[in-house]
Amino acid sequence: MNYPRITLCEMLEQTTRRSARQAALVYFGTRIRYAELLDQVNRAAAGLQALGVQPGDRVALLMQNCPQFIIAFFGALRAGAIVTPTNPMYTPREAGHQWRDAGVSVVIADRRLSPVVEAARTECPDVRQVVLLGWRDYAPRNYAALKHSLRRTLEFPSNVGTLARADCGAANRGPRAGEAALRLPEPDFVRGAGCRGARRGPFRGLLPPVSNPPVAWRDLLRVGNHPTPVETGTHEVACLQYTGGTTGTAKGAMLTHRNLVSNACQANDWLGIGRHGRETMVAALPLFHVFALTCVMISGIRCGGTVVILPRFELKTALNAVRRYRPTIFHGVPTMYVAFNGVPGVRRHGFRRLRMCMSGGAALPVQVREKFEALTGGKLVEGYGLTETSPVTHINPPNGDIRSGSIGLPIADTEARIMDLKTGTRELPVGAAGEIAIRGPQVMRGYWRQPAETAAVLRDGWLYTGDIAKRDAGGYYYIVDRKKDLIIAGGFNIYPHEVEEVLFQHPRIKEAVVIGVPDAYRGETVKAFVVVKDGQALAPDEIIAFCRERLAAYKVPRLIEFRPSLPKSAVGKYLRRELRQAQRVHSRVAA
Repeated sequence: MNYPRITLCEMLEQTTRRSARQAALVYFGTRIRYAELLDQVNRAAAGLQALGVQPGDRVALLMQNCPQFIIAFFGALRAGAIVTPTNPMYTPREAGHQWRDAGVSVVIADRRLSPVVEAARTECPDVRQVVLLGWRDYAPRNYAALKHSLRRTLEFPSNVGTLARADCGAANRGPRAGEAALRLPEPDFVRGAGCRGARRGPFRGLLPPVSNPPVAWRDLLRVGNHPTPVETGTHEVACLQYTGGTTGTAKGAMLTHRNLVSNACQANDWLGIGRHGRETMVAALPLFHVFALTCVMISGIRCGGTVVILPRFELKTALNAVRRYRPTIFHGVPTMYVAFNGVPGVRRHGFRRLRMCMSGGAALPVQVREKFEALTGGKLVEGYGLTETSPVTHINPPNGDIRSGSIGLPIADTEARIMDLKTGTRELPVGAAGEIAIRGPQVMRGYWRQPAETAAVLRDGWLYTGDIAKRDAGGYYYIVDRKKDLIIAGGFNIYPHEVEEVLFQHPRIKEAVVIGVPDAYRGETVKAFVVVKDGQALAPDEIIAFCRERLAAYKVPRLIEFRPSLPKSAVGKYLRRELRQAQRVHSRVAA
């Protein structure tokens, strides 16, 4: 492909010149056109520069999906900063660890998360300024439905305390108590242009105090819409996207402007998302996650589309958005499609215009895909990627041969190969399972300030993913499992995904996750955690008998635990580590 050599901000400018009056964002009825979006981005950039943000500084975003996330993301980039998206479900310890590692200097956060921010700041000496925002900053005048939705769907860590009551005051109120109205800093004139420590730009010599009171988002935007121009190269880091990685250690993947622009172009081209100004996408995935960041936010802006923002995925709210805005594109995780499949007459909710859906983040059960397509008439393809690859590397061809259980083919300009698990130096033949390695324009520069971790996964330009996969004769790839999830029982390799595929075929099973648990005789044995469909009854012996008919004896779960629900991440991925931890606790108590 011929990728545009532009930064993310230049991409936004290009789209605005072409589609200035097109709705860029929709937030519970409030429409923000591209011209308005660019103006807000410029204002955010000017405000951040007034706070002392310099090129290369790290700016953290701590909020659920809202217009401010997108405005702050591009505003920070326009100011020359590096964005660090942060999960709003994080505890102060988790947020503080990420910000300390990234060296974050400014945090832009939802006001209701200010207790998390303040607690995290105690261990983050680099954080010198906090900007607080409220949901009503872009709320429609008739905000009753939005307030109800947010009360139902916003979930924060238990240590935050009771959510403050929604502020229903006048739109142009002043700052809250304890917040500072933003003012252009008084210049601290320093004799001699070459004074050591002087900052560049119009506020040279100014170093904001660490104890600055929080600034209100609206005041940040009042500085003006003419930020100081900053030269940014396409190979410079745009985003520090944190990932647990295969070792479980938090690492910031350095994603450049080129990485993100290229991957948005790759995904749009592969999925046929090129009708400029004619696409409508629903942002139900969290924007702090790289899947939504690239495939919804950046891809949507790249094609001049309209992004309908939901605070988070909640079935009723999502159905209302689909019914009202008739989206053409929806990207989600398997649990979202499972939820849609359970809605009676789901096609009547506005899915008729939906033409393309992609599932990622976890393996998509074949039964879920087939049922969704039959119920809605839309096309659902499975894709694959990692935080370190911006994220997409493989997608099933939407207009070609979709092979059940496959993640598809490498997308444009992406190379993939299967390497032996022992040394990682020998490429394996068709049909053999090994570690999948990736090379392409979307592969990260490396991990932030972690050269050893970078060297472990980036070898001669290839990213070693930690995923076990195999390739068929047609070039399609199949994820077998994660290296760390592999179960070894009696010397046999057992891949949880294979067992879970069988469990999902049972007509009374709604959800299932498989892990390995210690076994004195076999080393490990297979345990399945199962959620039964509403109104159904199921016994462990029935599940075991069902699996025996479809799996080799050593793969059949020996232990079954029924649960009302399974732990999931913010994007709907099953959290095996929590199940493992619960199992360890149970084993210690039993002993």
